[in-house]
Amino acid sequence: MKPDSCISYLKSYWFGQHSIRRTLLINFLLPTACVFIAQKLVLQPLVATNQLPAITVLVILFVVYLGLALTVCVALNRHQRIQSGGYATNGDVVFANAAVLVAFIYLLISLTDVLTGRTGEVTVNAERGLRINPSNENPTYSEVDAEKGIYSLSGTIGIGATSRFRAFLANLPTTSKKPANLILDSDGGNIFEARGLAKFVRSNNVTTHVDRQCLSACTLVFVSGNQRTADPQARFGFHAYRLDSKSAQVWLDSNEEQRKDMDIFRHSNVDPDFVSQIYQSAPDALWIPSHSELKAARFLYSGAQQ
Repeated sequence: MKPDSCISYLKSYWFGQHSIRRTLLINFLLPTACVFIAQKLVLQPLVATNQLPAITVLVILFVVYLGLALTVCVALNRHQRIQSGGYATNGDVVFANAAVLVAFIYLLISLTDVLTGRTGEVTVNAERGLRINPSNENPTYSEVDAEKGIYSLSGTIGIGATSRFRAFLANLPTTSKKPANLILDSDGGNIFEARGLAKFVRSNNVTTHVDRQCLSACTLVFVSGNQRTADPQARFGFHAYRLDSKSAQVWLDSNEEQRKDMDIFRHSNVDPDFVSQIYQSAPDALWIPSHSELKAARFLYSGAQQ
């Protein structure tokens, strides 16, 4: 459509010259659906991995949705005024405005996913049982030996864990060394946050170590270490993913998310046969391989990465 034609179309829409069907279906539902799909498939995953700020995305989407809703309501009511005894009746316009209001309320509710990141996985802890997507929890970061660049992550990897880790490092004294070794003690958490931490570990050539446990999503962070060691009593646990949010199930495929994380394991030089087993256990179960299996698969790995 040429620019002049596009402007003419928008003017005719704004001044109520389109039918109710066209106004609702073409001018409201179609652009709203496009924005909604972009929210779920593009913006929300970027927010979940801390590539975009949640508040900024939330404000932009709210303004866009509100603008679409107000525009269509104005167009509908102007259409009613210029139609006398035609297709449109007062009842038609009231019904159409009510439908727009319901759609707008649903869109507002959908924005909560942007803030809460409800696209997590089931996490399992042998001591505390099954917990689903503990988004309000976050690990504790601390200095173990700042002069040597040794730091620790302890606790559940919740929403915002990656940005909090970067903030923790930014607030360290200038005398502290950048991370060279990260000690992990976690029962897992949000897979998108784990990927963010894993990317930091991999990009900064950090070694990883576990002295107690590293379960579920935590293993993504551990396996991204340039060298990976563990105390003899440390345990590692794996299980299949399951999306907790019903809305997320429409837009995300847990099998596809597993395939993405399998690539992280393969990139870290882990044996392909071992990688094919890590998501075989049910979401509410836990596979804990022995240290001999982990070493044989190069999951526990003391050599330099290839």
